[in-house]
Amino acid sequence: MVMTIAALGLASLTAGYYGPLGYLLPILLLTAGYALFQTANNSAVVGGASEQARGAVAGLLTLSRNLGQLAGAAGLGGLFATLVGTHNLSMAMPTDLVFGTQLTFALTGLLIGLALWLVGRREEEALIVV
Repeated sequence: MVMTIAALGLASLTAGYYGPLGYLLPILLLTAGYALFQTANNSAVVGGASEQARGAVAGLLTLSRNLGQLAGAAGLGGLFATLVGTHNLSMAMPTDLVFGTQLTFALTGLLIGLALWLVGRREEEALIVV
C-alpha cells in the first residue's frame, strides 16, 4: 500500500510544487515500501518451503525477482520514451518529460494496486473455501 501511495504521489502534479522535497519524500516512501514488501515476501515464500527445498526456492525467488525488475524497468522505460514522443530525450520539451514521468508513475501505482487487490481477493476466496 505504501508503494502505491508513493507512486501515485510521484505521478501527481503537486510533487513539482514542493521542489526537491516533493520528489524525495515519495521516493523514500517507495523505497521503504519495497524493502518492507521484499523482506516479508522472502520470509513467507522461503519459510513455506520444506527444509530440503529452501535453497532451490530461494534461488527461484531471486531469479523471478530479477526477471521482474528487468522486464519492469525495460517496459516502463519504453513506455516513458513513447509518451515523451522523441528518441532523443535531450531534445524533448519539459512538458512532455513531465507528462511521461507522471503517466509512467501513475501506471506503476495502478499496477501495484491491482496486484494488491488480486492478492486480497485470492486470500478472501481461500478463507471462504476453508
